[in-house]
Amino acid sequence: MQKNPIIFVVEDNAMLRAVISNYLKQHVACDLHLFENADQAYQKWRFLIPDALILDYNYDFQDLQFKNGLKFLQEIRKKSKIPVIALSGQMDKEVMATLIKEGANDYIPKEEPEFLEHLGNSLTTILSFKETQQEIQFNVFSSNTKFLCIILVVLLGLSILLHFL
Repeated sequence: MQKNPIIFVVEDNAMLRAVISNYLKQHVACDLHLFENADQAYQKWRFLIPDALILDYNYDFQDLQFKNGLKFLQEIRKKSKIPVIALSGQMDKEVMATLIKEGANDYIPKEEPEFLEHLGNSLTTILSFKETQQEIQFNVFSSNTKFLCIILVVLLGLSILLHFL
């Protein structure tokens, strides 16, 4: 039985965090972990690595190690290649370009009319792609293992044959 992917949602607005959670619970099979800020998510990360991260760009808090989503994204990219969907209340193309350049897989403005649908579709696509990558890696490993076993059997057979000659 395959487990649901673990998704971290970092959003400082409690109402929006609840809306995102409710939407994703209805449309994407996943285990959600909700955080008010990136510092909380980082603490949990030490014990549980998510399959994807939905990350707000700005926070309304000042006393944080990660003052915004960009700082957290930069820290994550030092350690992990997990998919990240960046959210922002800004329709600023410069912010979008910076987040994508720093490793976000997608950028979704919260003011976008179909914000939740875009988020759900993006997350579903990212998780599907990640699952496909894992299947390919498993199949390549499995094929390589079979090939190595055949080579070993042939070499063993040749060794035995040479022993009798």
